[in-house]
Amino acid sequence: MQIPDKSLPYIPNTPEDFLGKRLNKIFPKEILKITLEKLAQVRKTKSLVRYNLPLTLNEKPYFFETRLFPFEKNQVIVLISDVSKMRRLSKELIQAKDQAIESNKKINQFLANISTELRAPMNAILGFSALLERENLSEGKKQEYIDQIKTKGQTLVDLIDDIINVTNIESQKLSIIKNNFDVNILLKDLLYKYVAELERQNKHTRLNIECLPLPEGQEIIHSDAGRIEQVLTTLLNNALKFTNKGSIVFGVEYKLKDNMFRFFVKDTGEGIPDNLKEHLFTKFSNSIDNDTSFNYTGLGLRISKGIVNLLGGDIWFESDPQKGTRFYFTIPSVVENRSQNNVLKTINETNWKGKRILIVEDEEVNSLLLTEFLYETQIDIVHAKNGQEFINHCKEIETFDAVLMDIRLPDNNGIELTKYAKSLRNNIPIIAQTAYAMEQGKNHFIDEGFDDIVLKPIDFYELFRILNRHIG
Repeated sequence: MQIPDKSLPYIPNTPEDFLGKRLNKIFPKEILKITLEKLAQVRKTKSLVRYNLPLTLNEKPYFFETRLFPFEKNQVIVLISDVSKMRRLSKELIQAKDQAIESNKKINQFLANISTELRAPMNAILGFSALLERENLSEGKKQEYIDQIKTKGQTLVDLIDDIINVTNIESQKLSIIKNNFDVNILLKDLLYKYVAELERQNKHTRLNIECLPLPEGQEIIHSDAGRIEQVLTTLLNNALKFTNKGSIVFGVEYKLKDNMFRFFVKDTGEGIPDNLKEHLFTKFSNSIDNDTSFNYTGLGLRISKGIVNLLGGDIWFESDPQKGTRFYFTIPSVVENRSQNNVLKTINETNWKGKRILIVEDEEVNSLLLTEFLYETQIDIVHAKNGQEFINHCKEIETFDAVLMDIRLPDNNGIELTKYAKSLRNNIPIIAQTAYAMEQGKNHFIDEGFDDIVLKPIDFYELFRILNRHIG
């Protein structure tokens, strides 16, 4: 006789506990009734009877497999086995199998869509590359083809970045780096970028873009500036894509009641079709991916939702067909009562006359911003807008007290340039200035030879603190 779990009520602990006792003294009523019925069936048919007994014991579900064998002189052999664990594992395996099949279908659909997305820019790159081989091409045509290749190449890079971000979010490996930063500067930089983009697309005469920042004194918040910029960029790209006239308004407001910053992007564009609203943020969504007439997100909104959730917030939208869409997302944060003016007051009291710093930055507006920020310190500032200019300045590397190094340059990589500079003068402080750290983490850049890192959009207070530590 196989004895089930000995901790269960009503179940005898040893074979001897059965001897000399009637069944109604051994089993509870629900088991006794069915057991007597099955005993009668065995005696009548003289054949094996097998059945399961589902029971709830100690508030837990159990399953007992019972087998009855006819024996001599109208006797019956009864075997009772506890198969609860086996049944539970079997059910879990079936569920896991069903989930795996469904997931596999969605992933296959996702990969098919990604394959299509990859082919379009690749076809353009290969096609225009072939056209460049034609003889007697005008300089204008050559430049047009080169511009197309660059544009489609960037599309490929962005798509690969999106795939990596989706993978990192799914595996919970997406890096989040929180610092104090001026959110109004972030918004202003985005405004400049998209005003220029409106002009490039020749939409500026019929479409207006407006930014609504935080009031002075509330603009310094603590969160991941790079990730917030990534979400806003996705939302603004979508708004620009589907809005041909009217307005796009974006910004942030502080909700004191919830201690939340609520960001928003509102447009007067096409709106989102009703049949897609439910699945807009869904990973591997067939309904969106199969809709060839509407491509609102690519992977952007799925990534945005993952980022906002990791930052502790939520994202949602309101949309009316042909009237526009309003996206919102919240970020919890501690409001800092320190405005930019307070920071600059500290800067203005610092005297770095006689110090010299080399700023390596290809974006002219960023170089100008850093120069204006450090102007009152009287530090001597030298600029390099690409890798070659930096290498040229390295001939006088002994004269610099620090280097602010952008990671992504048009002709070189900031990491490789840093290694080169360190080979000439190992003790020169080199500070990485980038939004790229959110993908690999701060320690990656320290391991590559940098002495420190400041994230874009730059928090002036943090930059001053870092510079003061290295050259003050």
